[in-house]
Amino acid sequence: MKKYYYQVYPINYTLLHEDEQESIIEGFKALLNQLRKEITIICRRETREIHWEDRVFEADVYSFCIESMERLDELLDSAGLLYQPLLNPPPRLLDPERVIVKPRYIVCEGRVYRVLVAYALPAVLTEGFIQEILPLVDELRLYIKPIHRHYAIRMLQRRHRFLRALLASYQYEGRPPDLHVEEEYNTTEELLQSLVRRETSLFALRFVLVVGGSSREEAMARAEYVKRELESMGFEVDSPAFLQWLMYELKEPNPIYTDTHTLGAVSYTH
Repeated sequence: MKKYYYQVYPINYTLLHEDEQESIIEGFKALLNQLRKEITIICRRETREIHWEDRVFEADVYSFCIESMERLDELLDSAGLLYQPLLNPPPRLLDPERVIVKPRYIVCEGRVYRVLVAYALPAVLTEGFIQEILPLVDELRLYIKPIHRHYAIRMLQRRHRFLRALLASYQYEGRPPDLHVEEEYNTTEELLQSLVRRETSLFALRFVLVVGGSSREEAMARAEYVKRELESMGFEVDSPAFLQWLMYELKEPNPIYTDTHTLGAVSYTH
């Protein structure tokens, strides 16, 4: 199956005027709502030596690529993003021909990597939050698959009925409702109404982070630090054994289901 590749040029989101920031977010949301097939967004950080006069110093350089199952030229143009179509897939951080996969980490060209995955998103995502995460990781991978509206509505209706029955059981037994169940019920009801009104779309999301180190101990320590940072933001993050390569390939675990408004905060600007 043919794939299309794009290099997207970074924008320093924090330096934009508030109206320009809003335009970027709304443009990205519009792009999401018009997707017909899945895309993968790959954000990579590399440390390079910069030579200036007689001095040499290191600086982080970021690259942003999109892998898509459909052409995105018109959507990227409409979103106001600067991009360059690529004839070939961009080089991979972890080349399948060169990796050694261990239960809890991956080795590639003498460097050790640990893969983490988000199992749940915060209740509220701060726009541009990706900028806080990128300096901590070697690569961030986002798999985004649009869910057909009819199927999404049916899926949410089933979940809504289950949660309503669960809340009714608490009332029948004379117990106070579980706050998490009540919050999910309200969120599901609101999202369902927005889908019916065509105000938003539903997506399956896999959010994977790759953290490297010069040794197993360094990679593990850095991964643990990233995990704590993400958990402080409200994410649920883990790095299960025996799934490291499957997570990197975005095949595991089960995806998170989220809507356009939430996913709009995942703007790959820097």
